[in-house]
Amino acid sequence: MKSDQVNVKPLEIDIIDLNEDGEGVGKHEGFTWFVPNTVPGDRVFCIPGEKKKSYGWARATEWVKQSKIKVEAPCPYFDKCGGCQIQNIDYDQQLLLKSKWVSDALTRIGGFESIVVKPAIGMESPYRYRNKGIYPVKEQNGKVQIGFYQKKSHRVVDIADCLIQHEGHSSILKAFKHYMNDFKVPAFDERTKKGMIRHLAIRQSDDGQSIMVIVVTYKKSLTMTKALVDLLLKANPKIVSVVQNINLDLGPSVFGTENKMLYGADSIVDHLGDLDFRISPLSFFQVNSEQALKLYETALGFAALTGEETIIDLYSGTGTLSLFLAEKAKKVYGVESFADAVNDAVRNAEINNIKNAEFIIGTAEEVTPKFLEEGILPNVVVIDPPRSGCEPEVLESILKMMPERIVYVSCKPSTLARDLKTLCSDDLYEIKEVQPVDLFGHSMHVETVCLLTRK
Repeated sequence: MKSDQVNVKPLEIDIIDLNEDGEGVGKHEGFTWFVPNTVPGDRVFCIPGEKKKSYGWARATEWVKQSKIKVEAPCPYFDKCGGCQIQNIDYDQQLLLKSKWVSDALTRIGGFESIVVKPAIGMESPYRYRNKGIYPVKEQNGKVQIGFYQKKSHRVVDIADCLIQHEGHSSILKAFKHYMNDFKVPAFDERTKKGMIRHLAIRQSDDGQSIMVIVVTYKKSLTMTKALVDLLLKANPKIVSVVQNINLDLGPSVFGTENKMLYGADSIVDHLGDLDFRISPLSFFQVNSEQALKLYETALGFAALTGEETIIDLYSGTGTLSLFLAEKAKKVYGVESFADAVNDAVRNAEINNIKNAEFIIGTAEEVTPKFLEEGILPNVVVIDPPRSGCEPEVLESILKMMPERIVYVSCKPSTLARDLKTLCSDDLYEIKEVQPVDLFGHSMHVETVCLLTRK
């Protein structure tokens, strides 16, 4: 405790919600405090810390009352690792909270009243659901650390087995650590700009039968690659691909653009419903296949397709949702700014023999007005933007197109509410259905599918 806090009087606070970092939210005399390691329903004594104009942080020192929704987190790394912020909350209660966050955002940010948000669609089991893991690699105190970042830091928590990743990852992590130690392969140090290994990524098909290992390096030359492959295959014989990805950029991106094949195939195949998707090292693919299928089926249901519709799918990525829609529509245009993703989308359309999906490279704000210029007026517009939401130009173009239905797939309630406010501002559209779907159990993330219909 800092000397200036010794005589600070503790505050007694009821925790009523969580912020986006998973910290408890409470009020004392009208002022908002964020209290880490607390959950809604807790009543705590806490010591005030850093304070801003309208909120501050406090440290819980004593629990007056424990919340009824709190459980013992099964992961031994929960207190340190920043990956699962709410694993200490009963899973059914997590789903209720996620629906509440969507509802609160629509009311507070969007200004919508009486919008019914359906209960979040959850998983049968919120463990072992991720088909992709990206593990930062560091050296701390002379030891190789492979795991995930500590909460609010770039220190790596060394993790032997993550409970939301497939079981096969643990043996691969152990083998890779042996490789680095046995052959003196250094981790990359961001401060000195020296070293080799930046990240280890593991991708696998949902059935776990095909695994791709990606070694992200700061240099082009990687030593003892045959020995590395042998160690990995011995650790997990389901590995069908080992790739070196070279990232010379000092920015925040995990992956670079250059890949070297060290072993096996250049891609693996996964399935969503009756569609096959070929996944290359840099492809985007939902990390929770089972829940992604529920998400896409919800979006497909909201689109209410008869087979005669023209659809524009904005921010279409590798075309997963576009291809689902194309099976039921007359024509689908997918728009995506990342060229590699568009190439994957075209290839996935070919694999599934889908000929009525066309993919266009370009930003949504650049391409959407061109549809208007060319007289392409869709019956349905599907939007699946990044967390930042849609650009104003995109929303403006959609309103000019006047589609019968807009299906908005969101990964952040606040930007969803902001964009829906714009789309509904001229009383041209109304919100018909709002369905949250949990793709990331134990985290603060929630996906939402929203249907807007033209009045």
